[in-house]
Amino acid sequence: MIVYLDASCLVKLYVEEESSAEVRAWCGRSRALATTPVAFVEAVSAMSRRVREGGLAEGTAEEAIDRLSVDWPAYVRVAFDEREAAAIAARRGLRALDAIHIAAAVALAGAAGDVPVVFATFDARQAAAAAAEGLATLPQGARLP
Repeated sequence: MIVYLDASCLVKLYVEEESSAEVRAWCGRSRALATTPVAFVEAVSAMSRRVREGGLAEGTAEEAIDRLSVDWPAYVRVAFDEREAAAIAARRGLRALDAIHIAAAVALAGAAGDVPVVFATFDARQAAAAAAEGLATLPQGARLP
């Protein structure tokens, strides 16, 4: 199985928070971890915002960003078709970045052959849209293949 991580799940791998252990367990059972390049920017932005808002210590964020940077070359970074992402955004009423992640995961699923792709997100609306686009999702009621 390939686990496609949206930015919320990517952050949970590097910053200890609710459901981090769950995300690590999914990742430990996967053949590969995938996301789109924009997720790196989203994750760093989210961690930096949490520092500014007082929810994360600056040193913790710096360490998490450093670990993400070291690990980043190992991720399968999936390109997306901007027209497909736009169509998904319009069809499902999504924010742009949520639609980009789904479009990338759909493209990956199409290219992965017999290897199942599971879309991991903690955004229920995004998970519902991903499922409507034919993707298996975690954690919203999906079972691991």
